[in-house]
Amino acid sequence: IQPKIRGIIERAQYEQAFEDMWNAARAKELSGINETDLIPTRQSFDTEGHARPKDGLVIHGFPSVELRERIIQLQQTIATRLPEPILRKIKFLPQESLHVSLAALVFGERGEVTLPDMVIISEITRQIAQAHQPVHTVVRGVNVFPSANVLVTEVHPETLRDLSILNSIRATFKARVPTMLDYPLYLYHLSFGYIIQPLTPAEMRQMLDVLKNLRHEEMGLFIINTLHVEAVESLESTRSIMNYSLQGGERG
Repeated sequence: IQPKIRGIIERAQYEQAFEDMWNAARAKELSGINETDLIPTRQSFDTEGHARPKDGLVIHGFPSVELRERIIQLQQTIATRLPEPILRKIKFLPQESLHVSLAALVFGERGEVTLPDMVIISEITRQIAQAHQPVHTVVRGVNVFPSANVLVTEVHPETLRDLSILNSIRATFKARVPTMLDYPLYLYHLSFGYIIQPLTPAEMRQMLDVLKNLRHEEMGLFIINTLHVEAVESLESTRSIMNYSLQGGERG
């Protein structure tokens, strides 16, 4: 298969996977969201008030202020269309927490991250940033994780070249960091809300009906031009370790 043809196949697979994700969430209408479907919120401190070790290192891309404000407006639109009982079961992420995860790097059985880990990953990230160009993406379309517990916007590479760069970044991290979490097909997304309490089938149907009308909502251009190395502290909080600009030559 020629690279160009392979790229088209991957792009079609990528687009279709978002539709499959939405259809999987709609299938949850029959059962609703149970307690076991909820994502456990990792806290920065344990029950005795002692600081927990960091759970891992992640590579993030952070959207512009304008794009973050657009997503906050999206949250507000959803909030005005949902009844209060359902709205209380959704936690929207604050503006400063909005990001796109490019790679999740895990260390040890409990995921503790040491200073040597940070040094090694920072150097690997610097090398990857030097070898890759900025990535142009378009943020559009409200979607839901297949388990229906996370609300996201879809991040679509603008061109096949952009998709190739993103795939190369992830493949390089995977080759250099074997503990990286990997998936058969990784869908880039921007999480903006979590379901924090169970939803009945009727509530689930009502929420998805609201989101369906926003499935193709345009949020704007997102240029990923910096790789941010972050230490995970909780479900909503990360701590910045180092930032590296993507500078692998001019875009063609």
